Amino acid sequence: MVDFKITTETVEEGIVAISVKGFLDHTAADELQTAFKGLFSQSIYRFIVDLSELTHLGSAGIGVFISILDILNHNKGTLVFVQSDTSKVQQSLKMFEMSTIYPVVDDRATALSRIKMFDSIR
Repeated sequence: MVDFKITTETVEEGIVAISVKGFLDHTAADELQTAFKGLFSQSIYRFIVDLSELTHLGSAGIGVFISILDILNHNKGTLVFVQSDTSKVQQSLKMFEMSTIYPVVDDRATALSRIKMFDSIR
């Protein structure tokens, strides 16, 4: 079994950082989807998704991020990716044009600033 780990951390009230580590395939995608559902049930809709320690991002993982888009939009939510240094993960983000859906930034501080910017224009 390939290693995969999700951790969550409240950054500020209503903003959660989700760190995704390891190999995000179809099995791990279910775990990620469950994590998002749990946060949605707590009325949390603003996320920093830290991919900096992700080694593989498969289509099922991409599918999770696409599937939550309507929920985020309906609840004025925001998701910002902190990019991975892994070229395979970067290629997946580019191939699926994820940066046209969600911002991709270099670090958590920039991600938090981006979320606050979105909040100020809503």
